[in-house]
Amino acid sequence: MLVELAVGDAYGAGFEYADPAFVATHNTVRGYVQHPTHAGIGPGAYTDDTQMTIAVAEHLISAEPWTGERLADRFVTAFRRDRREGYAGGFYRLLSEVQDGAELLARIDPSSDKSGAAMRAGPVGLLPTVADVLHHSAVQARVTHDTPAGIEAAQAAALAVHYCHYELGPLAQLGPWIDRQVQSVGGRGGWSQPWRGKVGAQGWMSVRAAITAMTKSTSLSDILRSCVAFTGDVDTVATVALGAASRSPLVVQDLPNVLRRGLENGPYGRGYLWNLDARLLSCTSPLADPAGPSVVGLWGDDSLFQGATEADRVAFVADGTGWFEHANAFATEVERFNWEQLPAGRIRIAFTRYLYLESGKSPEAKEHWHSERLLTARVGRGTDAIDGEATVLTLEAASERPRRFALVRADVTAAADPAGPID
Repeated sequence: MLVELAVGDAYGAGFEYADPAFVATHNTVRGYVQHPTHAGIGPGAYTDDTQMTIAVAEHLISAEPWTGERLADRFVTAFRRDRREGYAGGFYRLLSEVQDGAELLARIDPSSDKSGAAMRAGPVGLLPTVADVLHHSAVQARVTHDTPAGIEAAQAAALAVHYCHYELGPLAQLGPWIDRQVQSVGGRGGWSQPWRGKVGAQGWMSVRAAITAMTKSTSLSDILRSCVAFTGDVDTVATVALGAASRSPLVVQDLPNVLRRGLENGPYGRGYLWNLDARLLSCTSPLADPAGPSVVGLWGDDSLFQGATEADRVAFVADGTGWFEHANAFATEVERFNWEQLPAGRIRIAFTRYLYLESGKSPEAKEHWHSERLLTARVGRGTDAIDGEATVLTLEAASERPRRFALVRADVTAAADPAGPID
C-alpha cells in the first residue's frame, strides 16, 4: 500500500495544478514527469502526502497511545529527519521552527478544511473495525484540520482503504458505503457523488475525485491516469486512490515497473516504504481466534524475502501439535511443541523436543524442551517479496521482534514434520 500511494504521490507531483494541456500531453503513466514550475521536486520524488503518511504508519506500528500530541511528535520527527518540498509554505516554516509535537500543537491554527488530513489517513483504514477507523482518522485529522469537513474527508479516505482491504463489496458501491458509515456518526456524506473537473485544495474534493477514479477503472494504472486527468491537486487524489485501490483484489495491480523502480530510494524511499508496509499490514491484521482467522497450517518466510539463504517455517496442526523449523544449506533445526489457542489472539506453546538434522544424516534428538511461551498471533492479507497476494501470520512475543510467515498450505499434518517419526 505505501509503495503504491507513494508512486501516486510522486507521479501526481509532476502535474499538480499544471496547465491542462501539459497534463493531456504527458499523462501517459510511462514515466515520471518533471513539473513545469516546481523545480525543487524531481521526477520520482514523493511529497508531504507520503511523508506524513509514513508518520501515521510508524505511529500505528508503535502501539503508543493514539493522541494528538504523539501524532504531532511523529509529524515533526518525520519532517526534521528528511526535509522536503511539497508542504504549504506556512506549515513548512512552522515545522522548521518547532522542536516537538507539543510546540506544534501550541502554535498551529487547525481550522483548515484542506486535504492535509485526508492525504495521510490511508494506514488507519487497515484497522479491523469501522469504529476504529472513524476514531483514529478523526484524532489524527484534528492535529492540523480540526473542522467538520477536514475530519470527514480524512475518515472517508481511510474508509476507502478499509472497504478495499477487507473486501466489503464491489468498487461501484464504495461511495454509498462510505456515506452510510460517516452519516452514522453525524457526517454529511456525499461521497457517492461523481467528481468532475479540476480538483481544488479542499480535502473533500480530493477524496471524492479519488473515489470517482476508483469506481470507473479496474487497474491501478488506469486509476492513476484518471486521477491526474482531473487536473488540480492531483498528487493528493492519486495518493488517496492508489493507497486504497492497491488493497483491493478487484483491481489489477499493474503499475508500470518504470514507476515502481523510478520511485526515490533514499533512506526513506522505496525500500523503507516496502518494509514499513509489511510491518503495518502485520500489526493491523485481525487477532487469530477459533471463530475468526486461524493459525492452523504450514507457514514459511521464504516467499517474503527475496534471495534469503536461510528459511524459517512454523506449523500449527489441528490436533494441537506443531513445530518451528529453521533450515539452511547445511542443516535443519526442528523444535516440536504442543499448542493451545487462548482468547485475544494468544497462543500458549509448550516445547517438547529439539531435533537437529544435518544434511545426509539421520535426525538426532539433541535435547528435550520443557519451557512454555505465550505468543500473540495475527492473520491477515499481506504481500510477498514480489508484491503478490499472501495470507500472512505474525507472531509476537514480549521483548522480541515480530516474526512474519506466509501461508504455504492450510491442510498440514504431522507427516510434514521434516524430522519424521522420532519417539
